[in-house]
Amino acid sequence: MASLLATSLLAQSELEPPDSARYLRWGPVRARPGLNLTNFGYDDNILLTSDDRKIGDVTATVSPKLVGLVLFGHGPFLTFEQRFDYTAYATHTDQNFLDNHTSGRFTFPIRHRFGVFAEALFSLTHQRPVDLEELRPEVRGREAGFGFIFEPGWRTELQLTRTLASYSYQDQDLDSGVEVTRSERLNRDERGTVLTARYKIWGRTKIIVDGRYRTIDFDLPFVVDNDTINRDTTESRLLGGLRFGEGGPLRGQFSFGWDNIDAVDPLLQDLSTWVARANLAYRLNSRTRFILEGERLPGFALYGANSYYLLSEVELRAVYYFTRIVGIQAAVRGGILSFPDDPNLLDREDQLKHYEIGIRFRMMQNSMGRRVEYSFTVRQYQRDSTLENYDRTATKIGFNAVLGF
Repeated sequence: MASLLATSLLAQSELEPPDSARYLRWGPVRARPGLNLTNFGYDDNILLTSDDRKIGDVTATVSPKLVGLVLFGHGPFLTFEQRFDYTAYATHTDQNFLDNHTSGRFTFPIRHRFGVFAEALFSLTHQRPVDLEELRPEVRGREAGFGFIFEPGWRTELQLTRTLASYSYQDQDLDSGVEVTRSERLNRDERGTVLTARYKIWGRTKIIVDGRYRTIDFDLPFVVDNDTINRDTTESRLLGGLRFGEGGPLRGQFSFGWDNIDAVDPLLQDLSTWVARANLAYRLNSRTRFILEGERLPGFALYGANSYYLLSEVELRAVYYFTRIVGIQAAVRGGILSFPDDPNLLDREDQLKHYEIGIRFRMMQNSMGRRVEYSFTVRQYQRDSTLENYDRTATKIGFNAVLGF
């Protein structure tokens, strides 16, 4: 899930509003409406089950969204985003679902180079857990943050945030009639502190340091062989790296660091491992673009009696336009899902593979971010697990459209 604390690469300062020229003006509100249509076509495994239980259907996802900006005089400003994602199936209409994402952030500059902010996010999504994809519980997420921004000099930015979050999971079709479903094992409350520091070393390049600490309190414990295990943990993470090339042909951010998860219950193993994130884009010319994305981060598991998993993924995407309108795209993503605290010594490890190829039709795109684009894609997904019953394959063939203003 996109972080509530993520910031735009285009913003010169967190104390300054985004460029208002990128928005349509509706009275005091500046807004950018958009509409995405994805996967309008055929999915041969809509439930992401094993091959012998595959169910296919015609499907589509429609995603209207609105990104907005409200200016309060020459200082305070509000940014917000509202998005709906409705996924429908032609035959298996009982699988239709609607997701909602609502977020906003109010920034109040108090004086030159100092200000405070508050932000909030509410989401209602239907997510497939990365370790048990045959499930798709309804997830209600509530996040809030408040803090201050300080720029002691033109090179340096500091942001300190106090975060609060709550997540609840529910699946009406899972283990019907039982007191506790598997998906509810991820219900939790989180409290944390995040310190982000940026220092401009030259031109468009900044050193980025991101440190965070949080406590995670789960609603429900594990019950394994009549033993009750407390899942509560604390997590500390420190990442450092570079952000560079804003507006240039090569731009992006990469960071590397360490993550520690300390379990409260001595029956659960702790985790201490390196983590990383990268998002790089290279524009060779007006026709050719390459995008490299990757991460290695832990997450909380549903599988077995594991407390967490470790997911490592890298994706390379290339886009080439034969003309100003017609182009092709291709992508490959590989990953490894492992369970460092597997108490049953089953040594489950999954190899994840994604392939994509398609053709694009770029009808309009300008420097203000407005675009109209269509594409037709074929996507192939494959999971090869050391445990046979977790193998998965899926193929999607569909039409996509992006309409943004």
